[in-house]
Amino acid sequence: LYIRSYSRAPFPSIMLSWFFGNAIEEEKEEPVPEGHRIHVVVEGQRLPVDVDVLAEFSALFLQVQLTSAAECPLEDFPGGAAAFRKIVEVLRFLQVAKSAGNEPKLEDAPLKVDEDNVLNLFEAAWLLECPKLFEIVMASSLLRSLSSRRAVEILEHLLPFTTASVPPQQQETTGAQFSGHNPACTEAFLKTFLLETQMWQRTEAAVVELAAQLDLSDFLLGPRLATGSVRVCACLLRLHRKQEEETGYVGSALLPVTSVWKNLVDKPLRIKIVWDAHLFALYCIHKHLLDGDHALETQGVPTTEELEDKVAHEDISLTESEHFGEEALASISDLVEFVDIPKVPPNLMGLLIRTLMQSERMDTAKTIYAQVFSASLAVRRIPVPSLWLRDVAGKEESISVLLKVLQEYKTMSAMGATEVIQDVLLDAFLGSATSSSTPGMQSLLSHPIIEELVGACFAAGCKASASSRGEASASDSASASADHDSGQAEPSPGSPLPGKGISRCPKHWGGAGMLAHLGVLGARLFEATLLQQNGFLPRDLQSTIEASIDPQPEPIVKKVESSCLWDEGLLPVELLQRSLGEAAKKSRSSAAGAAATAAAVLSLGQKVILRHLWHRFSGRYIEIPELRKLWELAYWPLCEQRQLIHEAFEYLKGTYRQLQGPGGRWCPEHEEAMFEMFAALDLARLPSVAFSTPWMPPQVGAVRLWVQLAPVKDWQHDVKEEIASENVAVQAIKLECTKLENKLNIVEQRSIVNKSQINDAVASINEFQRKKRESRTT
Repeated sequence: LYIRSYSRAPFPSIMLSWFFGNAIEEEKEEPVPEGHRIHVVVEGQRLPVDVDVLAEFSALFLQVQLTSAAECPLEDFPGGAAAFRKIVEVLRFLQVAKSAGNEPKLEDAPLKVDEDNVLNLFEAAWLLECPKLFEIVMASSLLRSLSSRRAVEILEHLLPFTTASVPPQQQETTGAQFSGHNPACTEAFLKTFLLETQMWQRTEAAVVELAAQLDLSDFLLGPRLATGSVRVCACLLRLHRKQEEETGYVGSALLPVTSVWKNLVDKPLRIKIVWDAHLFALYCIHKHLLDGDHALETQGVPTTEELEDKVAHEDISLTESEHFGEEALASISDLVEFVDIPKVPPNLMGLLIRTLMQSERMDTAKTIYAQVFSASLAVRRIPVPSLWLRDVAGKEESISVLLKVLQEYKTMSAMGATEVIQDVLLDAFLGSATSSSTPGMQSLLSHPIIEELVGACFAAGCKASASSRGEASASDSASASADHDSGQAEPSPGSPLPGKGISRCPKHWGGAGMLAHLGVLGARLFEATLLQQNGFLPRDLQSTIEASIDPQPEPIVKKVESSCLWDEGLLPVELLQRSLGEAAKKSRSSAAGAAATAAAVLSLGQKVILRHLWHRFSGRYIEIPELRKLWELAYWPLCEQRQLIHEAFEYLKGTYRQLQGPGGRWCPEHEEAMFEMFAALDLARLPSVAFSTPWMPPQVGAVRLWVQLAPVKDWQHDVKEEIASENVAVQAIKLECTKLENKLNIVEQRSIVNKSQINDAVASINEFQRKKRESRTT
């Protein structure tokens, strides 16, 4: 069987034939006169033919026409020399009819098609690349009157021919190479291209015609019908499904009886393995993408139906599922509809979903993606639209996929980032009470990418606010330059670092409305991840100020070294108001878990506020009114951590020293505010040496003593109540003893009486016995 394929070499190199070897370069070829004759060698016989006549219908002789070859070796021509003479006669007949301007009927062609030569004629048509010869064979009475069993045999013979055509993309590339050649070469190429295309189309049409003639009992899907092209295999699957639908339940039930009867009166089918449409489609995918037959042959294993059946049930490797590009996926798109999704192996499922996405069947691909997400690693590694993750939010495996998506936020558009953060992360993942408490979700929420997202969202909000106020980046640069010239290059405490905070927003994010919405989403994400992100404090945060055992009269100052979002001015401290307010309410809850979580949130909020105060410290403490607001925001009466209380106490000492020192804005209101802030701290948790300082209101010491004495007073009250209750108990015991004593006296009196009665009885008995003895003696 001769199957020709083009190379990418320039024209006339692709016109080479397997029979001629290397072609002569165009400029070296001698002109060949029209109507020249050559000899075709078949079975050792040299048969003269007119190449110009045969070239009108045969792509093979069209190539020979462009060469200076005097012979065309076709030693193994199907059917031998006799068949070749008959074919030449048929082509001459067609040429004569064409020259006369008549369109001959294919049935009138001088060619007899019978059982003995039908297969040879098909092979000869493909060897010569002659579509007219193929049409004559298909129009013969033999092909029109075939039985179903005979049609199966011819169908199996024709199917491999459907894979012998040049791929369309290679044909387009080859044709583009001749745009600069002479018109004669271009015309010859177009004629060859036309003949080959007609041959390929006619073969596919013939296969479909033969398949349509099959009875359902003979139309058995198996390896013998999977030798055609992917397109033809998809057509066979559609015809098979159509026949099954038309047959119905009753006809399907009678198929075994029909098959047994045909085996008795006709030649039995050679098929050994029978598949359903699902396995047939999977095998075709394997065969087309992985070249399963070639893989078996290279391993030295002969291809059998049993081995092909094994291939149909096998999965592909993870690397192979990701290797194939758009061109390969497009070629198998017609087969996907026949696959039974629950039965597809995991890695192959990833390939099928990619195929559906490329063919723009997104709804089907999305449904399948959600169904097989947990079972297939190949599916989870597919880059899908981010909104698809909403359907898999409750699955543990979705965390790693979402993390990869979030890490690409800088390459997303503002709209894409909004969809990922709002619809996927906040609504689907964090909105589910079951998924948000899993270990995987906790690891995601504590990941550094969440801090980056929050920073980018708040930077986008700042960018939108600046745009609405008409602040341009040029004016910011000019202002920064003016500050530098005036000796004020350093930013003021608490102000955003120049360029660092706003640079967290990707430059291609635009649209004031979209940026403002991203800022709102950043606030939602901040509240949802405050605890897991450790309050968005630096991950290498130093411990708080330790309470020293030595007296520290002067305030201790804590130095802030590392930076975070709070230092860049992106996160205002007021963001903590809602989170800390809810935590304060939950701290009074009777549920142990809710109270512990609330205490952790309050502790983080207090750390953030203290770090904010120390970050703003540049030799002077903040003013009393602002400090009082921050103190109320921190809910210090609920703080039970000694280290935090001591750090807050040291800051208040410094503030009070500043208030009392030169330049301090002392007033009764500020003095009262300082006292209230000191009183808000649970000072009883600090050691006594911490109060060896003059920098606190005197009332604080009195209150501290009163607070320290309060437990003693309570203890005394408790002791007094306990003594009173014990006295009542003693009185009750005494009363009970009196009752018991009275009863004991009564018993004693009765004992005396009983003793007297016993003595009387003993005396009476003795007297009776004496009298009885005396009576016996007498």
